[in-house]
Amino acid sequence: MSVAGIAEKERHTMMTVIGTCDGARKNSWDRLHDILLNIKPGDTVTPGDLVGQTGLSPAMVQTVLEALTRAELFERAGDGVFIRRSLWGPSGPAKVPQ
Repeated sequence: MSVAGIAEKERHTMMTVIGTCDGARKNSWDRLHDILLNIKPGDTVTPGDLVGQTGLSPAMVQTVLEALTRAELFERAGDGVFIRRSLWGPSGPAKVPQ
């Protein structure tokens, strides 16, 4: 898979996980969406941070972060912190043969 394909898959996965919302919570979901799309690999976030910034329930935020962890977009640190992962690994994007 090309670098562009991996990046698109990553974006699609994140948007699918957080894309469903009802009208009453749309602004909260939009804020969560914006926050998560702007987190770069290596950045950290806690459920409490996201609850405070979005107004979503702790259970909902936890569910989203756990789903993103299962999708391998985040990893969970022992102290409740979630760390944004890179799909390319520590060395950056793979070189695409030309």
